[in-house]
Amino acid sequence: MGEKIGIEELKDVLAFGIDVGEALSDGFGIEDISALFGLPEAIAGISNVPAEIADLDEAERKELKEFVSTEFDIPDDKLEAVIEQSISVVVDLYNLYTLFKAMKDALDE
Repeated sequence: MGEKIGIEELKDVLAFGIDVGEALSDGFGIEDISALFGLPEAIAGISNVPAEIADLDEAERKELKEFVSTEFDIPDDKLEAVIEQSISVVVDLYNLYTLFKAMKDALDE
């Protein structure tokens, strides 16, 4: 088994998305311009994100869910809960996809 890639670039992209989402949650104003400061960091390693996603293990999926839950905070608690749950579902669906893909690959061998 190869060495794990990690999830740092993925977390950078998520952090940027969270910052922008929070800034837009009540309308974007000049005071929210700092949300864009994370863009250079988010795009610096974005080419590594697909490999990080492909290499996700259960511990990293859990870490990403916790990261989003901890970092994402908008004034509308109901909307926040829906968005956090949606991200959690996407991560779970990806996990299900990888399980089915592994099963298909094993059957094709």
